[in-house]
Order: sequence, then structure tokens, then C-alpha cells
Amino acid sequence: MPHTTSTGTAPVLSPLPVHRPLSGDQAAAVAPGTSQAQVFSCPRHQVSVTTVVLDADDFVLLVRDPDQGPEWTLPTGPVDQGEHIRSAAVRCVRERARVGTDPDRITGAYRSPHPAGLNLTWVAAPTTDQHPRHGAVWVPYVEALELLEADDRDAFGTGRLPLAQRLVDALAPFGTHMRVYRPHDLGLPTVPPPR
Repeated sequence: MPHTTSTGTAPVLSPLPVHRPLSGDQAAAVAPGTSQAQVFSCPRHQVSVTTVVLDADDFVLLVRDPDQGPEWTLPTGPVDQGEHIRSAAVRCVRERARVGTDPDRITGAYRSPHPAGLNLTWVAAPTTDQHPRHGAVWVPYVEALELLEADDRDAFGTGRLPLAQRLVDALAPFGTHMRVYRPHDLGLPTVPPPR
């Protein structure tokens, strides 16, 4: 059971002999004044990337996600184990729209509570003049924002992170946005913490 300190709740660490090999999701630290390693499990997150592809005329690339039906979305996909996040952004757009991209910068980091996930959003420019494949279109920014806002309203309560905010954040003239969404922000039931 966790114990409470003046700074919050700390995880209870269980002693483990130093010579025991640790699994990939565990880390060890030697507690001060002891020779035993303390083991704790690291949280597992699904890491994904979203790429906001903008052409020179401020048209946004939208794709139809086969898992989400007829709605338009930004190119989004998981980061494969061992894959660099920039490479994942390029791969995701190429797979979904058949458009080459050059990701410029991360414009946002978005954390979802359920399932535990972290989405990194990039802004990118197209590197090819190739037309996007069927199921992908170039849409003026204002129209893209309206489509994504409508989709966000439809998806409220499903746990999916809002897309329209990522588009707005990508065009902001400053920094990287960090947003943490709680269950009630996404229309999910709030479960009280266990006692």
C-alpha cells in the first residue's frame, strides 16, 4: 500500500536481491544505507504520433481512418518499438496518404488517461507533389478545423484525444504545447481511486 508524504503518495518499493535480473519494465535503485536494490515498475504508455501536414497555401492533409469510419482525421499512428518518433511521423503519413513529408518540430504532447497513452504531434511540410491516395485530401485550414471539431464532438465519450486542438496548436507561433486530458475531459466516467 502506498504511503503519503508531504509531497504526495510515494510507491512502496519491495526489496530484491541485487543479483536478480530485472525485466524490461522494471528499474532498480539501491536504497541509501542498504545493499539491496529497490524495484519499481514503470508505467507503460502507448506512444503515437500525429502529423499536421501543411502545404505552402495552408491546406491541411486529412485522411479517413479505416478504424473510425467515414470521419476525416489527421494522419495518426503508433510508434513501433525501437523506431525514432520522427521516422514514425514520416511513415504514418506515407502509409495513410502516400505523401512524403519533412517533419519540422513537435508542436504538442498530449496524454490520455485510458488507455494510458502519449501522443506527440508534429507539424510537417510535404516533400512530394504526388497526389494523395484515395482516402486522403488537401483541405483549406478553416474547413479542416470545422471537420475536426465536428468529429471531436462525435467522439466525445470514447476516450479519443481531440484532434482540432492539435491542429490549432500546430499553427501557434510559439513553443510546444503540453496537455493532459483527464477522464471527464474526454467524457469518460470518473472512477474513484481505490482505498
